[in-house]
Amino acid sequence: MKRWLYGAVLIVCMFLFANFVIIPNLPGNANMPEEDIWEQAITGYIVDKEDERILVLEGIEKEQLKGFDPKKSDDYPVGGAYWFHVDSSQSYKVGQKVAVWPKGAIAESYPAQGEAGRINIIEDIE
Repeated sequence: MKRWLYGAVLIVCMFLFANFVIIPNLPGNANMPEEDIWEQAITGYIVDKEDERILVLEGIEKEQLKGFDPKKSDDYPVGGAYWFHVDSSQSYKVGQKVAVWPKGAIAESYPAQGEAGRINIIEDIE
């Protein structure tokens, strides 16, 4: 009987540790304060843009942009695909290589969705 009780207490302790220590500290967690801009940038090419958001793909080469259809999610690389909310997409062009520092949490949809805290244009289109 004591073994069962010790096992149950151990499982409860592991659950509490995971909920209060590990999960809140994961990058991209919804509990992250909105004003926090990530330390690590997401680097990729802009492949689509709409009114106030841009679609950035990681793990794609410039040569792969020719003939790329952003409406076909099957063509997306295994890496990351992110829709970033920006003040105005007019400042950006499809084909630009950018580094984006997300601000706050990123939704775990595919493509992922979040707000851009800072954007640097690494390579402009020719």
